[in-house]
Amino acid sequence: MKQAEAIAPRLLDREQAAAYLSSSVDTVDRAIHAGVLPVVRLPVERNRKTGRGTAGLNRRKLIDVRDLDALIERSKETAGQ
Repeated sequence: MKQAEAIAPRLLDREQAAAYLSSSVDTVDRAIHAGVLPVVRLPVERNRKTGRGTAGLNRRKLIDVRDLDALIERSKETAGQ
C-alpha cells in the first residue's frame, strides 16, 4: 500500500499563525481585531439525539494561510520607505 503524502494544513490556529509569521500570538490577535487579518469560523452541528449544544459557528478562530501570505505581501517595504 502506498504511503499517504503529508498534507500541509490550509487553516492554522492563532498559535500556528504566529509561528508562521515569526511573531507573537498577541500580534496575530491585534491584526484580527484591527480587521487586517480575517478569521475562518467553521459551522458546527450538534448531536440531535442528545440535544446537547446548538447549531452555529465554532468558537475557534482559524486563519487561512493564503490570508497570512497576503498580509506578508502587503507589509513588505522597499528601501527608502
